[in-house]
Amino acid sequence: MTDEEWYQLWKPRLVEHAKKRREKNYGPQMQRWGQHQEQAAVEGEAALARRLLGGEPDLRFFERGDGGVDNLGRFGIDGVDRWITLNAKAVWKRPVYLLVRSLQEEMVNGVMRPQVGHVRPDVYYVLSGRPPRQGEEGNDFLWPLHGFMRGDKVMTYPADYFMGNASHVHIVPAEELSPMSELEAVYRGWWCHRGEKWRRAEW
Repeated sequence: MTDEEWYQLWKPRLVEHAKKRREKNYGPQMQRWGQHQEQAAVEGEAALARRLLGGEPDLRFFERGDGGVDNLGRFGIDGVDRWITLNAKAVWKRPVYLLVRSLQEEMVNGVMRPQVGHVRPDVYYVLSGRPPRQGEEGNDFLWPLHGFMRGDKVMTYPADYFMGNASHVHIVPAEELSPMSELEAVYRGWWCHRGEKWRRAEW
């Protein structure tokens, strides 16, 4: 199956999932990120699943988000085969920066806990962005992946309220990301969703 065939097969489900996320999360603060925030997030997850893992995006709906886990993959890291967590960060416009929420805590049932989706040292963050020649308001083909960085390195970059947005984020220039070829070279061909059985890659 080609990327185009795969994308057209998944597109209705991606659109529906973005709609559910928008209905749940969209509000005055989220609006500062732009009206296409949730669409971009879903497209990034699809690109990560297909282009890197040869798998499927996780379109389950979680009330408090997916906890920064888009997919898991089996990779040879530092000479050892291990499962790593992958989190796509996608932007509707040209991807100039990888933006990852800084580690902050909030009170949950009387206990201080890290907020869902904030940077974790062992997660690999992957940047994706909407390419040119897409539809006026939608997406007609699979997005590219532009590079990656592990969370412990992301944490070393300055954090601020990027362009006046509501979320405090680490700001990593896209040109400082590692090329996707480095991850592709050590991918062992197995992937899974959070809490699910591992599966063999299929392209």
